[in-house]
Parts: sequence; C-alpha cells; structure tokens
Amino acid sequence: MDGRDVVPPDYSIALAGRNFEPGSRLAIYVDERAAEEVLVSPGGTFAAQVTAPRQVGAHRLTVRTVANGQIVDGANVMVVPGAGTEYPAGRKE
Repeated sequence: MDGRDVVPPDYSIALAGRNFEPGSRLAIYVDERAAEEVLVSPGGTFAAQVTAPRQVGAHRLTVRTVANGQIVDGANVMVVPGAGTEYPAGRKE
C-alpha cells in the first residue's frame, strides 16, 4: 500500500494498492476503526482516501478483506502537528 507516512491531524491520506484479488472488497482501518471500504478493480488495484486521526503520534493503517477480516496489507503513519504537504510520500524529514 502506498501513501504518505507523516501527516498533520485530520489530513486526507490518499492510499493506493496493487496485486489484490480483482473484484474483492477491502476494508481500510485507521488503528482499529473501519474508515473506508473499496472494491478492487479488474486489474487488481484500489485507490482510497482516509482521514488521519486528530491524536498526535503513531497510528496503524490496515487493509483487510471484507469477506473474512484477514489483514492483507498495512502501513504506519505518524501524525505530527504542523506537518505540511511539502514532504513527498515515503520521505521523512
């Protein structure tokens, strides 16, 4: 799963994934809270947006299959006050 790893509170995080089962439904969780549900494209990709928590600190994004709740991907995100959009995805300052 691709997305930003350092964001400000309430930031809209764009996520993308590939190599998933075409036509399957995925649930995206922020920590343990379901945040979004997506349908995987015929090419095995998905795109979604979730909102970063207001709570400052480390948080976990997970992608689970809707069918059985199995975790199939995940990433960590750090919520930092004042973190701007000047940092490209995957780069920490």
